[in-house]
This record gives sequence, structure tokens and C-alpha cells, in this order.
Amino acid sequence: MSNTRPKDLSAWLKIKVTDNNTLFDECADLYDIITTELNENNLFLKAENKILMIKLCKFFYENSHH
Repeated sequence: MSNTRPKDLSAWLKIKVTDNNTLFDECADLYDIITTELNENNLFLKAENKILMIKLCKFFYENSHH
């Protein structure tokens, strides 16, 4: 169990990685790639899409160097 605070995750997602993109934008791109692959292969997850996005962002936050 992690102790990620929503405030910390939110601040991290707002970090700019380029002039036009934030870390959230990058997470959203990866989310799109993952869900497209799942759909194309008729694979379905139990989690709702919103929950999947939150968990994906949290995973990247907890497994990155910051």
C-alpha cells in the first residue's frame, strides 16, 4: 500500500515535459495506446476507464524518480 497524496500526484502531473505537454498529457497518450490495444484484441478490464487512468498516473508517479 502506498502513501501517495493526491496533492503530490496532482502537482507532479502538471510538470511540463515540453513547451506543449505536461506529464498528464504523456500519461494520457500512453493510456490511449493501452486502451486501443486492449480494444483491438477484444480484451476488457474490470476497472472503469476513469479508474484505469487514475491508477496508471499513480503507477507512473510511484515508479518515477522525482
